[in-house]
Amino acid sequence: MRTPKKGRGFSLLESLIVLAIFGFLAAISLPALSRLYRKTAIDAATTDVALVFTVARDFAIRSGRHTGVKWFSKDGDVVLSVYEDGNGNGVLSDDIKKGIDRLVAGPYFMRGKYPYVTFSFLPDFKGLDPSGNPIGDLSDPVRFGRSDIC
Repeated sequence: MRTPKKGRGFSLLESLIVLAIFGFLAAISLPALSRLYRKTAIDAATTDVALVFTVARDFAIRSGRHTGVKWFSKDGDVVLSVYEDGNGNGVLSDDIKKGIDRLVAGPYFMRGKYPYVTFSFLPDFKGLDPSGNPIGDLSDPVRFGRSDIC
């Protein structure tokens, strides 16, 4: 008569030790994964902003008209829109309000796509603009000179 073989498996203690090791490894890797996620989100948002400018440039080349990217803040979000010059004097905020310069692409809402990415100056920012003048209103982080249109 054969004697039954002793079962091959893991004891409860061995399983708990393995789970504890996996838990420890997961806990120490979470900060690195969080940093990677934030960096990836910033890279993707940067690519999207560059894409909006590419869309504006391509439209300007195809249409032979002035085209501008207008940035504005709405409910804590930065929104980009591409406008076409309707009267030959460039893309102007007043002409956009009057409907002379028309929307050709967008609006692109950044916060909806990138909830962890914000457009702002760093706290206590004291840098100067390219001409050496103070930046001015730090509550408006996106400007091109005195304008929100590029």
